Amino acid sequence: MIASSSIEKITGGCIILESYRQSDGYSGKSLNFFDSTLDRWRQTWVDSSGNASEFVGEYRDRAMRFEGESHRFGGERILRRMTLFNLENHQVRQLSERSVDAGRTWTVGYDFRYVRKP
Repeated sequence: MIASSSIEKITGGCIILESYRQSDGYSGKSLNFFDSTLDRWRQTWVDSSGNASEFVGEYRDRAMRFEGESHRFGGERILRRMTLFNLENHQVRQLSERSVDAGRTWTVGYDFRYVRKP
């Protein structure tokens, strides 16, 4: 196992809190909620390196699709796309793409597969 992630509903089920931890000590937390004013899902992520990300997204084409921006500890701003695919057998694929040239080109940041613990 490279990492673990726990998911829980908080504040009466209105917020989904994710706690993520890798075996090398890197960790982070995200708050996810549906913003009824925007009619979109929102996610705020903060990690143990001092980086933060803000995403806005919606479920379409059989996947949860987020777009946003990450702010690195040193001041760098990175455009981000993150897609969550519901797979068979209680698995989820999370694909993260990033652009450092204002969206002209995109590279894969990571491509994870989550498997539910028994």
